[in-house]
Amino acid sequence: MKKFKRELTPLVDYSCFILQNHFDAKFDYPVHLHPEYEINVVLNTNGTRIIGDNQEHFEQSDIALIGPNLLHAWRGSEEKGVRVITIQFSNELFEFNLLKTEGMWAISKLLDDSSSGVIFDKKDIPPLTGKIMELIDLEGFDAFIAFLQLLNFMASLQYRKALLHFNHRQTEMNEIDFRIEKVCRYIDDHFHENISMHEIAEKFNFSPSSFSHFFKKYTYRSFTQYLLDLRIKRACQLLIESDTPVGVVYGLSGFTNASNFNRIFKKTKNVTPLQYRKKFGLKLN
Repeated sequence: MKKFKRELTPLVDYSCFILQNHFDAKFDYPVHLHPEYEINVVLNTNGTRIIGDNQEHFEQSDIALIGPNLLHAWRGSEEKGVRVITIQFSNELFEFNLLKTEGMWAISKLLDDSSSGVIFDKKDIPPLTGKIMELIDLEGFDAFIAFLQLLNFMASLQYRKALLHFNHRQTEMNEIDFRIEKVCRYIDDHFHENISMHEIAEKFNFSPSSFSHFFKKYTYRSFTQYLLDLRIKRACQLLIESDTPVGVVYGLSGFTNASNFNRIFKKTKNVTPLQYRKKFGLKLN
């Protein structure tokens, strides 16, 4: 049975969306899927867009909106100047029946249609790209408003579905090797403990070397990087949502050494934990 890649995205719980801006992009990512929505922009190259079992050639640029758990990939020439901008966001962003309100109906239909993949006309790519570029330097509330405006603009355009008949999402999910789900779920539940790759490998009946290969093949990250990402994510949540001292935060996040935590945090977020709290933390009385 053919296997497909399930991507674990870097989107964190407190983010409205994540934007990744790749210059001189490489098209070495395999056909994959993930539970988030994705807007993908490809600039300055010719290539092929793959959505489900649909493959189409594009010239110079391409934009598509991909719904959750829908197989997709882009293939292009790896030349100087190729640029790829990817926006990913969770369907949980629109909880509390927000999409059922009058002003959101067009966006709601757009997101429903994205389950088959949404393709935009070539003439609409420049204005769409412009609105996406505006998001790059925005943060917080301004970024969220601009993001909604982008979706609303997309919904106002004449677009088409990549898949006209069969919805592939359930079939594709059945093709996934769910072993990685069990492994990741265990790590997600125990990241704050002193766990090791050897321990996880033994628990799931792998040798250390085969587990390392298996884990990176399906998550595109080493076990160590995946674990660090979870711990940094938890530290960010504590820094934002509580007044827990930084000297306690690192321990609750699974780090055993304060200086190591501070070094990794700054390398990952480009600010110290205290600077991060001052910038993003809630004002608690």
